[in-house]
Amino acid sequence: MRTLRPREERGSALLLVVFMVLVFTVLGVAIMGATLGGAKRAETRENDVQSLHLAERALNEAAAEIALKFDKKEGAIDLEQLPNDLKEIQTKVNGSDTKSGLQGAKGRILDIELPDAYNTQSVVSGGAPVDKVELQIKIKAEAEVNGVKRILAQDITLDSYPEFLKYAFGSESNVNINGAPYIIGDFYSGLDLRAKNQAEYRYNRAIEEKDQFTPSQFPTLDGDIYVQNEKSILSCTGPDYCDYQTGSNYSPIQLDGTDNSKLQLKTVVNNTIDNIVYRDKSKFVSVNIEESFLDKLAEASGDSKMDRDNPTLYPGIKDINKGSLNNLEAASAYASESAHQRIQSLANRAGIIDLPEKPTYPTTDKEDDIQQYYEDFANYQLLFASGQSLDKTAIYDGSLTINGNELQHMKFDPDVKNKREINGSYMKSAWLIVNGNLTIDNQSGAPLEILGNILVNGDVKIRGRVSMDATIITLGKATIEDAEIAGLKVNGVEKELLLIAKGKIFINRVDSFNTIASPFVKRASTQGSGNPPLLKAFFYTDSDAELYGVGSAFWIRGGFFAKGELTINAVLGNTQKPSEDATYLIPDNNLNGIPVDDQDRLRSRFIIQYDDQIYANQAVGLPRVKTINMRIGKKHFADADK
Repeated sequence: MRTLRPREERGSALLLVVFMVLVFTVLGVAIMGATLGGAKRAETRENDVQSLHLAERALNEAAAEIALKFDKKEGAIDLEQLPNDLKEIQTKVNGSDTKSGLQGAKGRILDIELPDAYNTQSVVSGGAPVDKVELQIKIKAEAEVNGVKRILAQDITLDSYPEFLKYAFGSESNVNINGAPYIIGDFYSGLDLRAKNQAEYRYNRAIEEKDQFTPSQFPTLDGDIYVQNEKSILSCTGPDYCDYQTGSNYSPIQLDGTDNSKLQLKTVVNNTIDNIVYRDKSKFVSVNIEESFLDKLAEASGDSKMDRDNPTLYPGIKDINKGSLNNLEAASAYASESAHQRIQSLANRAGIIDLPEKPTYPTTDKEDDIQQYYEDFANYQLLFASGQSLDKTAIYDGSLTINGNELQHMKFDPDVKNKREINGSYMKSAWLIVNGNLTIDNQSGAPLEILGNILVNGDVKIRGRVSMDATIITLGKATIEDAEIAGLKVNGVEKELLLIAKGKIFINRVDSFNTIASPFVKRASTQGSGNPPLLKAFFYTDSDAELYGVGSAFWIRGGFFAKGELTINAVLGNTQKPSEDATYLIPDNNLNGIPVDDQDRLRSRFIIQYDDQIYANQAVGLPRVKTINMRIGKKHFADADK
């Protein structure tokens, strides 16, 4: 028999209703709280973003003030006013407010920190001009929006170093990379970078005939790639021949971050889009070779700043400074003639060594003439003999050949070579001045040692085994032929050659087809037997340049930079020496015809690895730049400095 309990059921229903009301009430409160909290968090995030933008704006305004004072400042680097200029900026910017249209928002420069003694390199007291300086300014900005506070920091670097020395490879003009060179270090192109997997060369052909070409791999640019814009990298990936001189069959890589552009970059330069940097050509800090040559000549001779600017002593110097000469050849000729006259006028000047010219063997059999010849020859050899060194500027009025036999070496005292001191209103340093051509052609077994700064009013030729700690500035062309350039060890530190030429630089081997036994080792000081010898050098030409690593192989630790158009050709592995009458070369098809890994790429016949020690090792010889360079670092939270 069924029992009914209507009252109890009504009571249970009431409890259920109350419970449901409670649940929905709690849920509603939670939703309302979440909504209000979300709104609050959204407001906080908005304030956070706005405070970051305001802090960035404050940093941008501070950077603009510094740029107004320093960036691209024309003329010689005269640091007499630098401390005052920096203090003026510090006073003006420190604590300055940044305006904002936001309510409850304020931003200001929290701190602008100047380097100790306003320098990190070579600023000197006494108001004398100094060509090379690098200093870093640290700026902190604070912004607050409705109670949300953020502090950002940024470093700004000012320097007057030649910008070309910052890159392993590059040009102020177009760069054409044909085939598979391997560049370890940063790269710069002032116009377009054209890359293709075809290497060009010339073998047993007349000069008027067209270059041959052979299939190769694409290049490897292992570093940051500085280009002008998102359309500055052009590639040739089709089967047809690509003419880099006309640009036919090349197409730009769209640097838009898409998967396709990433794949193209990996294929064409073996790099990633993260390493692409836009660097406007107008901001590039160029050098003036003619002006720099005369600068160093004035330093070497002990001239004052007034002498340096005197057109009677340095004819044509004002035209060179103003850039009013019609063309580069005219400027070079002006500088060469000006230097020639000035060098000859320095004869018998106190504090300068006049090196005797090589005597001529007498045409007679007179004993006195023969005896005088041997005395003169011994005097000619004296300061270039083993164990001897120069302690002041020396002049050779004519063309000089150092061959390891007659003249055994050329060495300054290391302290003299690296010394640059105040000389009244100017600076003074020691140089070997050659008023003609300079030939360094080692005909002995041991490496020929060159230590010093050298000015050459003519052409330069380097051949054979040499060990060098030198800066050479020449107003002519330079030829590096069958040379092995090692760094000379000075006080346990391996140095290098810095060669700066107004004319073209030719790097070649008469005995081509040297072998590559094993891949290049990036951090090794030597590369082992069976591999190309390292050229420990940095080369700069004010002209165009063409480099070939097809038949010959060159491995450079230093760099190569051209003011004009730069073209490099290279294949991987060993190239067979063809028959005598053949006109075509045969590279290793196993490396140049199929995809390869990085170890195979490091068997390139043209490799350049950057060496940043050149700033410190060759500081005295670095040329004058036209402008001060300003580099703005990335913004970061101030906590990251701790």
